[in-house]
Amino acid sequence: MSSDLDFSFSKKELKIRKTQQYKEVFRNGHRVRSKKFNILYASNALGYSRLGLVVAKKNVPSAVRRNRVKRVLREFFRRNKSLFGSNDVLLLANKGSDKLVDYANVRREIEKAIGSNLL
Repeated sequence: MSSDLDFSFSKKELKIRKTQQYKEVFRNGHRVRSKKFNILYASNALGYSRLGLVVAKKNVPSAVRRNRVKRVLREFFRRNKSLFGSNDVLLLANKGSDKLVDYANVRREIEKAIGSNLL
């Protein structure tokens, strides 16, 4: 697998794609909360982190804003893979998460929430 200096985001390797993988993190994961996001993480044996996103229509009704939230969250993960170690990470958007429209606000919110929990 690529090193932490690699800023790519490969669907095949770095994205949680299957329902069973999501269920595993929900079942065995640890939860960290912030105002705008819930973060669930569970260790994996892969040696690198993977990301799953849940941005519900109920919490972010506009498709344009939902897609924007997902793009910004993927960008945060892509730039900060080393924060997550060897964990499967689910980022769940709460109501109002679409108000954090820029990367800096999302980064501040998530880093404040995770602190040293994942390390």
